[in-house]
Amino acid sequence: IIMETVRLKKMLSKKYKHRHLIACEIWSVICQYTSLKPVLDTYVFNDGSSRHLMCLTGTIPVWMECNIPVSLWLLQSYPLHPPMSHLLCRYHNKNGWQVAQYEVVLCLLIAISEM
Repeated sequence: IIMETVRLKKMLSKKYKHRHLIACEIWSVICQYTSLKPVLDTYVFNDGSSRHLMCLTGTIPVWMECNIPVSLWLLQSYPLHPPMSHLLCRYHNKNGWQVAQYEVVLCLLIAISEM
């Protein structure tokens, strides 16, 4: 566990002020949701500006073997500001890729808000 949090802390730029806390929280999340992977990537904001941010990307199980793809972006001001979450309106289950209906998206948002 310690080695993984050290590796995660090294992935975070020095612009993240709470790197140790963030690394511990990322480790906790990826242990619970094993399909989520930490990556550094460029996030483009609505105004066209961009930043190199930590992102947890993968799928989150919702119910009935449904996995919905998400990206959770951590701002450099995290934990003072919550992660930005994005989801694709498609999910994979035992029948292949499906288009998420409104109810699936709503349930996912409820599940994320309860984390």
